[in-house]
Amino acid sequence: MAEGRIEAALLDLDGTLIDSLPALKVAYRRFLEAHGRAGSDEEFERWNGPPLAEVVAGVAAAHGIAGDARALFDEYLGLVERSYLDAAALAPGAEALLGWLERAGAKAAVVTSAPARLASSVLARNGVSERVATVVGGDDVARGKPAPDGYRQALARLGVSPERAIAVEDSASGVRAA
Repeated sequence: MAEGRIEAALLDLDGTLIDSLPALKVAYRRFLEAHGRAGSDEEFERWNGPPLAEVVAGVAAAHGIAGDARALFDEYLGLVERSYLDAAALAPGAEALLGWLERAGAKAAVVTSAPARLASSVLARNGVSERVATVVGGDDVARGKPAPDGYRQALARLGVSPERAIAVEDSASGVRAA
């Protein structure tokens, strides 16, 4: 290994590798509308980053939406999945970045607050799942972003030390996690 060589890039998914923020915003608005509530861009931005279960619990609490936490989560997740099918595409430069990492011999990992199954599905639909060595979702760790658990797990799965990896994030909670 060359001195100082980066062996892995740990990439956030939403808003970084996948331009999914429009899809997530649609899901957020549809969830609130289904419960007779309205959201705001400011509130949506505040919830950009934490695991989806935390987002659903926080949004439901802020808007006084009662119900079983698991049922509300499943409802919200269904809206996110449908929105992803319609609107989540690779972010500009994502394909080039993944190609560059391959040519440089560096592994790519996705570390996301989204459920791993959903992240893997959107990567496959966009034709890049074979370029990603591992996906660590918010449901794979006890503590989501801003805790570092997802990044630690990705490094362990890849067998790469933190000194040999870089992280690419777009949210304050993601940067703290990295």
